[in-house]
Amino acid sequence: MGIFRFNHVNLNYFVSENIHNQIQTNIKQLFLSVITSQRSSYFNHQFNMKIFILTLIASFSITFISYSQITSAHAGQKIQWMTLEQAFAATQKEPRKIMVDIYTGWCGWCKVMDQRTFTNERVADFVSEKFYAVKLDAEIKDTITIGTQKYIWQNGYNQAGVALLQGKMSFPTIVYLDEKFNMIQPVPGFQEAPQFHQVITFFGDNHYKKGNWEAYQKDIYPKQYGQPVVAEVKK
Repeated sequence: MGIFRFNHVNLNYFVSENIHNQIQTNIKQLFLSVITSQRSSYFNHQFNMKIFILTLIASFSITFISYSQITSAHAGQKIQWMTLEQAFAATQKEPRKIMVDIYTGWCGWCKVMDQRTFTNERVADFVSEKFYAVKLDAEIKDTITIGTQKYIWQNGYNQAGVALLQGKMSFPTIVYLDEKFNMIQPVPGFQEAPQFHQVITFFGDNHYKKGNWEAYQKDIYPKQYGQPVVAEVKK
């Protein structure tokens, strides 16, 4: 595992499936309309089948278009992203927690999180104040050096990503490290800004040391930070 020492916190993570569920709902409704149309004339049935196919194509097209609109290199984001090596060097001068966004180039939900979550103003402000924010491509072939430990690319992944994810290669995953690069918690899955703001404040302000996640989410978070931030959809 190398330098990343694991200290697990019991935290339920969030996987948002809003887009997926909406498409599934649309498909079910379309199938029901086609089945109903079978009671009508042959012409109406053929016409409804064409409408069904066109609508289905449009639903998937909207999803893929949203991905294609996301710019590369995280342009325009307020969060100042670092490499893992830069964050390690920074902690030697000014200790701070580290938030590592582990992604791949083919991960669609990683891109949506870039677009919708990390660009949220309250999220970006808190991350910039409390963390060194790291972007780590799990498939990068460059050797990563952390202290005396070297992590190389092997079997499709960089071993730094494998160590941080404990071998559970799921994307996106946000890994939280303390000021000494000790593992606090990996949190897998896409998160909208409201849920993500709860998680980063839980770790960033050390609430994870004081109590459990459920109590924090229900009682402490609303009192200290107000109601969850509203998810922003970039157009």
